[in-house]
Amino acid sequence: MKEMAPDPEELHEMKLNEETYPLTEELFENDALIFDNTQIEEAWICHKDGTPYVGVKSEGFPSYGIWSVKDAPFVCLEP
Repeated sequence: MKEMAPDPEELHEMKLNEETYPLTEELFENDALIFDNTQIEEAWICHKDGTPYVGVKSEGFPSYGIWSVKDAPFVCLEP
């Protein structure tokens, strides 16, 4: 069985809770998260208690990607 690639034209809504969205193992199962049209200009990875760990500010970039690969010990924040 061949796996289908996600449709880049298909839009999904991410509902934030107090401007946060939890990182889970399943979050990147289908592909990277891509935000176009300057939807976001800054992203942070925080500890579970909400303390910031690392972030990237990218004013003026039209797109922003957040991705990881299965079982990887990292998450990429890419303007």
